[in-house]
Amino acid sequence: MTRISFHWPCGWLPFLAVLTAFHIWPISSEETNPAPSENASISSNAVQFQPYKRTESYKCGQFMENSINDPAMRLFHHFNNIFIRLLAQPFPHEKLLSQDARLGDLEVWKKSFQENHMQWIEFERNWLVICAVVVVLPTVFTLLYLLYRCCVCCCTRGKKKRHTDKRFDGCQRAVLNSVLAVFVLVNVFCAVIMLINTQYAQYSFEELPTRMHYCTNDFSIYKMETNERIKKLLRDDFHVLNATLVHNFHNVGANVLVKIKKTTGLVMIDEIIDRTKQAGTIQKDIIDLERDLRQFQASDSLFLKKITKLKESEESLLKCQSLPNSSKSSLCEAVLKILQPLLSDSASETSTGDILPTNAIESLKQITDLNTEEKFAGVREKMYSLQSLIQDFVDQRQDDAIDRLKSLDDTMFRLYEDISSGIKGIDLHFLDDLVDPMMQRREQFRTYVQYSWIISLVVTGIFFFIALSFFLGLFYGFCGRRPSYHNDDCCVRSTGTKFYSCGIWMSLMFMAVFACITSVLIFVGANASSMVCLPMEDPLSHPDMLSLLDRLIDAYGLNEDAQGHTSRSSLDPDLHIPQIFTSTQRPVDIIKGCRRGATFYTMFGLDKKFKLLNDGGPRDEYEELSNLIKTFSSGRSFKLNDALNFYSADLEKALEQLGQIQVPSINESQTEQLRSLSSHFKLDSVLEQLTKISEKKLTNTPVHEAEVVIKYLESLKPEAQALASQLKAIVISLEKLKKDLDGMQFNATELRGQLQHTNSVLMADNLSDRLYTAANEVVLEDLVRNVERYANHVNRSMMTEISSCEPIKEIAKNTRAALCDYTIDPFNGVWMAMAISLLLMMPIIMITTSLMKLYDRIHPFPKYIVNEPATDAAFATDNYNGGYNTGRANHSTPYTSSNYGYEYYPPPYLSTRG
Repeated sequence: MTRISFHWPCGWLPFLAVLTAFHIWPISSEETNPAPSENASISSNAVQFQPYKRTESYKCGQFMENSINDPAMRLFHHFNNIFIRLLAQPFPHEKLLSQDARLGDLEVWKKSFQENHMQWIEFERNWLVICAVVVVLPTVFTLLYLLYRCCVCCCTRGKKKRHTDKRFDGCQRAVLNSVLAVFVLVNVFCAVIMLINTQYAQYSFEELPTRMHYCTNDFSIYKMETNERIKKLLRDDFHVLNATLVHNFHNVGANVLVKIKKTTGLVMIDEIIDRTKQAGTIQKDIIDLERDLRQFQASDSLFLKKITKLKESEESLLKCQSLPNSSKSSLCEAVLKILQPLLSDSASETSTGDILPTNAIESLKQITDLNTEEKFAGVREKMYSLQSLIQDFVDQRQDDAIDRLKSLDDTMFRLYEDISSGIKGIDLHFLDDLVDPMMQRREQFRTYVQYSWIISLVVTGIFFFIALSFFLGLFYGFCGRRPSYHNDDCCVRSTGTKFYSCGIWMSLMFMAVFACITSVLIFVGANASSMVCLPMEDPLSHPDMLSLLDRLIDAYGLNEDAQGHTSRSSLDPDLHIPQIFTSTQRPVDIIKGCRRGATFYTMFGLDKKFKLLNDGGPRDEYEELSNLIKTFSSGRSFKLNDALNFYSADLEKALEQLGQIQVPSINESQTEQLRSLSSHFKLDSVLEQLTKISEKKLTNTPVHEAEVVIKYLESLKPEAQALASQLKAIVISLEKLKKDLDGMQFNATELRGQLQHTNSVLMADNLSDRLYTAANEVVLEDLVRNVERYANHVNRSMMTEISSCEPIKEIAKNTRAALCDYTIDPFNGVWMAMAISLLLMMPIIMITTSLMKLYDRIHPFPKYIVNEPATDAAFATDNYNGGYNTGRANHSTPYTSSNYGYEYYPPPYLSTRG
């Protein structure tokens, strides 16, 4: 099979066209899908659909999870993009690109450059001007500076070098140093930014093929996910509806009976029976709790006896307390203070005999002997007969509904097959055709990137060297002393002059070369950002690129005309490109639709074909199924032949007896007293305090008494923990038992009134109407509304979830991040830092040239004139040294000494640091 050969950059145009068409504003949060425990729940009468659980995650944005968060560089890149956005111009593709040029024919591109060169120059005018300025300005400056230095060299030849400052040289030096400090620091930061962006760009360019492969593969994942969502909606969720309806069909009678009981008050009978049935269970709980309390009391008594053995240690500690050794006696006193609460608790005996009520079991046995279930057996049997009657009636009529449900199942299956076939028919191999060549040449591409990175490191190193030279020169200019004639000190300003000279000549040597490199990088990076990144960031604000996108769609056969014909005649017939656009549905329409939250199903008008949402499809079958279900309660077919009179003298007598039974409750104060016993078993806090005291080592002599107490309590700790757990379980059981015993209190008068009212309701003539109303509510709520819930679930899913733009927006956002934020932006950061550094070099060179003369001055400007002594009329034996240093050689001038002409006399104030 032959495939078309795309040439860069046009080979990626269809891929970027798809991304730009689907790219909306960045999404702030990712789609979350809680994991369901099962496919759906049918435990209740209402159908419940679990959310979709994604089987495979998108990988396009995974690289950002491990990326370095560098807010400073992101801010720098943001300003770069603002600069590019200000200078970018609309792309006049109608004038510059023909049909063949849009298909990637390089010869046609060359011809376009030759024939339309003025239009290309007009389009690139701003960037050409910037590039020209970047190239011409440093080059001209280099030539002028060299000419200036030659002229200075010629003019100063033979002249004596000045070593003393002029009147305002100190002020001039301070001002120039301050201005230079700003420029030099910015230049150093530019070098650092250049190095950082070089590393970012190198790594991003190496990983770009892999990242683009993941991003293109995410389209296939989205395609598979959409198919799975359709399957879940039309197959899995429909099976849940089917199971729920069948479950409800078989429980219509029971559900109607529950409704009748609630409306008539018959539910009171069930409550009385359920409460009296608990009497036997409560009796067993009381017996078990009595046994547990006896066991606990025995164990607690044994434990307290073991605690009382600490009395022996108490006597030893009292003796220790009376010793003359103050440190040891203080420690024994502290141990006694900690043990005192534990010893006082052990002196009290625990009694659990009064906690449980004495007559509770007898009272509960009386309730059990009343056998209230038998008293209501008649009315309950009639209710169950009514339930069977209703269920039999529904069972006779549910066959038509089940057949209709099966027919709807077949319709849903057919729709799923049609939609799934359409989804599977979307051919995304053209994305693989674009990415596979990059992946196959990935290692070769990385080799090129490595070589480029080495070259960039060399360039960055030279920039760093120049910036460091100026920085060190500035450092010596600020911190160094004045130079001297002896040249025996390196920490002087003249050392800064040497660094300045090195930086100047290095800058002049490479400035023109770096200017050419920077201009090339500017032209490439700025055009890539303005023509790719900015349109992908906000497509609607770039109508020129949207119109180019429309032309690309026509050229690459991504659309169909009004008659359904595709425009693929200009392409290789084996090229795998789907027709995803129509003559009326253009990229701008899709972008606006996605911003409104519409799905591709609604935007492309696919419901006209599948009729999943509107009339003529499953919606009509939903209504037919609902109408069949409504016949379950139509015609008032439920008739009661026998009266439901259940209230009798025996029942009234049983209620009186039930109300007379007084079931005693649990003594709350005794329960609280039992709960307070937990303090007996809290040995952890006691041991912790004793350990802290013993570790303080108040005395060098070991306190044997304290060590014995700690070891003994450590041995009792497991037993104390077991008793604490046992006590906690007993308290929980007592609280439950109290709640159960309180539920055994019956008010005979209240029960009698409620049951008499219920009996009168059941004897009324409108009981059949109540029965019909209950049946109608059950049918509507449990059956018809479940069908409506599924229909609404389908509508909501197709209009908001399935074929949603959100995953495509996320893929487009991550693709732009991989291509622009992590690759092109660092690339632009490199040339921006180079351009700023080159522009700063010119004022830096001019300022440092002026400072070099000022740094070489040995003497400051004198504050006042010192008259030299006259030696013309002196005798040879005259000594002007005042008797000091007679062996020192005479000098021709008083200013040649180390103290500026005053030898060993205090010099005048000459501002030596000025």
